[in-house]
Amino acid sequence: MEFISKAIKCTQLQILFLYFVVMDILLVAGVLILEIYNIISQDGLTEMVEINFIQTSILAMISSGAIIMTIVVILLKNEFIKNFYNISSALHYTVWVVVAAGLILALESGISMAISPDIAGDIELKELGHILSPLIVYMVFISPILSECVFRYAIMSCKFLNQYVALVVSILLFVGVQSSGDFNQMLILLPAGIILGYTYLKTRNLWYTIGIHILYCMLGTILIGI
Repeated sequence: MEFISKAIKCTQLQILFLYFVVMDILLVAGVLILEIYNIISQDGLTEMVEINFIQTSILAMISSGAIIMTIVVILLKNEFIKNFYNISSALHYTVWVVVAAGLILALESGISMAISPDIAGDIELKELGHILSPLIVYMVFISPILSECVFRYAIMSCKFLNQYVALVVSILLFVGVQSSGDFNQMLILLPAGIILGYTYLKTRNLWYTIGIHILYCMLGTILIGI
């Protein structure tokens, strides 16, 4: 009972539970609610703009991600404050973030072109419609912040794992989850998992990994023309 009590109070486990369980529940609930709302709108009972299933799924993902990210950031508010004051200098932070983000983007682009030169062309922007702007906010800010709190902090600060074992687990989980199990996407995301994991291992500072993740997502979004 004491072990269970400690586990429930463990911030890392709380974050993992929120991400892998609660977020999925919210996602499914969101899709169902939006689909029902959409059916009602088609019957003329509301004036809500009709949205297709892809838009419904993305809206539910954005909403559930934003909710979970907010809760996680609140849980880690003291960690964020401590990490902020542990940044050695603005120059060191900027150089590390820019170089790491650039390296990730270069490696991902190279692997992506080697695997499938037309991979960027698979994105159908016309299917996104009016949810494109919220999707960009999700990809550039919400997802990176949430990913770093989960895959770097929650896993790599776990006291039950050796730091190098935790690094490997972090990389594998990050690549597996973010790629949805697609092997080509796993290869493309591998440099990000390694560099972000190494950065957290060396700095133990979420601001570094979040900065890198946001910057490379922002640059990637610009490059694919969204």
